[in-house]
Amino acid sequence: MLTNSGLVFFRLLINTYFSGKLDALSTLLPKEEYDRSATVQYPHKNPLAVLFQPDKWVQGSDCSWMEVLFFQLPASLQSVYLNIFPEEIVNHLRSKMESSPTDTQQVTYTEPVREFLLGFLHSQNQDEEITPKELLPEVELSCLLEMTRAELLEIIDLLAIHDLVDEVRHIVDKRTLQALLQLLTSQQQNYLRICLRQKAKTLPGSSKQIHELLKDGKKFSSQLHKQGLQKLGVALSGYNQDFLWYITHRLDMQRAKFLQQYIRPEALPSATRLAQLQVLHIIQFLKTIKAASSE
Repeated sequence: MLTNSGLVFFRLLINTYFSGKLDALSTLLPKEEYDRSATVQYPHKNPLAVLFQPDKWVQGSDCSWMEVLFFQLPASLQSVYLNIFPEEIVNHLRSKMESSPTDTQQVTYTEPVREFLLGFLHSQNQDEEITPKELLPEVELSCLLEMTRAELLEIIDLLAIHDLVDEVRHIVDKRTLQALLQLLTSQQQNYLRICLRQKAKTLPGSSKQIHELLKDGKKFSSQLHKQGLQKLGVALSGYNQDFLWYITHRLDMQRAKFLQQYIRPEALPSATRLAQLQVLHIIQFLKTIKAASSE
């Protein structure tokens, strides 16, 4: 009996190498297997997408997710994995260890051994089978799947700027406005100016009192970030769980858990669409900045 991933792999093999009529498979497969394979519909022709790719898996998740798996291992195995993880993950793990294993012997493992060890660690993961990114259906925010953690954080920090627009338009006191601008990054300031020139809409109940937040600069920045996460949750509402898995695992676990509180199983009327448009607007804004800086 083929697993779900096995069925997908089989379908992609058929798409790639089988040139006959699909009905002919009914004479080659047991009826139960044929009926199950007929329910799997993928137009893609890349069977390798289904196979486990160790480096892709390791680099696809924030260090904090690897931390959970790592500390479930016995100490003897932990020293082994410190020799095969990327440097960024190793540095993160060492910072979390009670006693830094500075005397750990540096060992170079062959690629097959390294892949086996990463495969073993992956098998300890409690997540269900996740559909490869390449096989996910195209949606409005599919571009987020290719974003780095830093790029997602940029989007989150700019999303909350939309909530400031209405209040900023009504600020009369120049000192209050100056205090606000000093708490924003140059990128946030530029994006705010763009939003102020447009007839921006805000999500109901998303705006906070600027005067209260300005009393504590750290609280202000933290609150903006949380509002950005909330709005991203609204934008992602209604998306399938596999898509959401890739987005949440790109972020650290703390942010991911906060974000998941605001993702609803179904898209929210008008609010989800508005949040998605704001995400796309920010992505275009960031592309414009990067293009200008590269000239």
